[in-house]
Amino acid sequence: MSSTDEPDYFHWHCEVAALVMNTLPGNAATKHHIRNALRLATMAASGLDGIAYASEKALSIKAASAKGWRDAELIKEHVVPISEIYDQVIQAFAFPVIRTGGAGPIAFMPPEERRKKLQAGQSDLFFGNPRPWQIARVLREWNVQAYITRGEDQLLRQHKLHKHMPKDWDGQDKFARYRACGIQWVDIP
Repeated sequence: MSSTDEPDYFHWHCEVAALVMNTLPGNAATKHHIRNALRLATMAASGLDGIAYASEKALSIKAASAKGWRDAELIKEHVVPISEIYDQVIQAFAFPVIRTGGAGPIAFMPPEERRKKLQAGQSDLFFGNPRPWQIARVLREWNVQAYITRGEDQLLRQHKLHKHMPKDWDGQDKFARYRACGIQWVDIP
């Protein structure tokens, strides 16, 4: 198992994103590191086999192949791009935060206690620094990944939807990019 697939790493990647956001000035370099932490957190949350969707064409390619999903030369991608997830995290940070434990140093929850709370889905409980929990909540809501074909990836790029949602996006439909490009998707059986 690689380090990106360990369930506890989801939380630590959220911690890293929060630490960078809380302590460093916003610029291109910090934005890059925050987005990378978010990407790694989504990978840890999904694990190796946690991808729930595929385009119909990707499913056909997989079915015709004796290979597994990761070996079928398909592209695993975020249905809602990381750049949009980043924007959602930034918006979440615009809301007031309740910090418990006073203004002292950031207190990390002991790993055993954190694992129990994460497994129980209690990511909305704020202990010490609440920012990682806010990030975790946004990621759990917007992290949807799918397998698509290389041709469908090119289609997203041609429509300039590789890293962005459509300009008329309603802020709700997670599959708006796929709809805009005519990509049909299915649940992975």
